[in-house]
Amino acid sequence: YHLNAITDNGQGELFIAAESGYVYRSGDDGASWETLKPPYDGSFFDIVAYGDNIIVTGLRGHVFISRDRGDTWKPLPTGIQTALTAITRLQNNQLVIVGHAGVVLLVDGSMNTTSLYRLSSRSATSDAAEISANQLMLVGEHGASVLNLCDAFTEVLSEGCK
Repeated sequence: YHLNAITDNGQGELFIAAESGYVYRSGDDGASWETLKPPYDGSFFDIVAYGDNIIVTGLRGHVFISRDRGDTWKPLPTGIQTALTAITRLQNNQLVIVGHAGVVLLVDGSMNTTSLYRLSSRSATSDAAEISANQLMLVGEHGASVLNLCDAFTEVLSEGCK
C-alpha cells in the first residue's frame, strides 16, 4: 500500500496514513510499526497528530478522529463526498481540511463540527499552510492563492475576526 503522509504527536510517536484504511503507529522512531485500523477501507491522504489526538482524511469526504493515540476512532461528519487531501492545524487549535472540488472545511477546536466553504473556481487543493492569523496559502491545480478565513467563514469566525 502507498504510504501517503507521516506526522509525530510531540510525545515520541510517529503515525503514517496509507491506502485501504490503514494507519500505522511507531513508538520507537520507526524501528517497528503497529497497524491501526480506523473503520474505513478507503485511502487516507493526510494525518495530523498532537498529544493523544489523531486526525486522518481521505476519499469520499471521510475524516476520522482518535482521542486515544489511534486505539479507537470516530467519524467526523463532513456532509461531502469529495476527496480530502490535507489537514492544517491552526494556531488557535482549529483545523482546516482542503480537498477536491474547491472544498475547504473548518473544524472547530473541539473537533466535533465542520463548516464548509467552496472556492469559486471549484479547483482541487492539495495542501494549505497558515501564513498569518486567519490567512491560508492554498496550493493545488489552481496554483497558489491566499484565502482569508474571516471572509470564507464569516459566521463561524466572527469573534476572532474583529
